[in-house]
Amino acid sequence: MATLDIDALVLADLRALASIAPAVVYEDDEAPMEDQIPSVGGQIVAHVIFHSGSAESSKNGRGIVGVELDPIQNYFITEVVAPNKAIAKKLGDRIVQRLLGRKFSGATALELGPRQMYRSVSNESNVPNTYHYAALFRYITNL
Repeated sequence: MATLDIDALVLADLRALASIAPAVVYEDDEAPMEDQIPSVGGQIVAHVIFHSGSAESSKNGRGIVGVELDPIQNYFITEVVAPNKAIAKKLGDRIVQRLLGRKFSGATALELGPRQMYRSVSNESNVPNTYHYAALFRYITNL
């Protein structure tokens, strides 16, 4: 199974995850820009952005059976954008609980990568108006 198919399966799984509703899940190229983020009563509407990774050769293959059959490592990042840190953490934790160890056909179980982060983005008056929680997930598959 191609790595792009795994990304599509994960994206569909995230979109079906009821415990993060009503947060919408976007692919990174379809996510709203900062000036277009939906808001209600002056606060942004929480949403999730799925960032696809790029495949690289896994040290497990070593070219023994041919490049097309060697395992490859890939990753993706889920980024929660929310109006406050508590919502970002809550949604981020639900995504991690859902995906950590989840296995899709043709790939190893999803592992949590070494990079998770929180950050806030301030507006012109230096007041934080969006909080972000990002988690990196890794898996191994074949091309």
